[in-house]
Amino acid sequence: MSATIRPATMKGPAIFLAQFIGDAQPFDSFDAICGWAAGLGYKGVQVPTSDPRLIDIDKAAASQTCQNSS
Repeated sequence: MSATIRPATMKGPAIFLAQFIGDAQPFDSFDAICGWAAGLGYKGVQVPTSDPRLIDIDKAAASQTCQNSS
């Protein structure tokens, strides 16, 4: 993608969640960590695919809904 082309649907500010994932609340589940980020004023999150607490990659790959959204 060219650096001059920007998607019209992106809103911010956003945060990369990988640096905050942990075993304690609110950092141990997708819903909780997104609620925490929203409470700080963030409008979007970048979700790391390396932690199954946030996203189940196998489930997403098998999902008809996920496949149809791209």
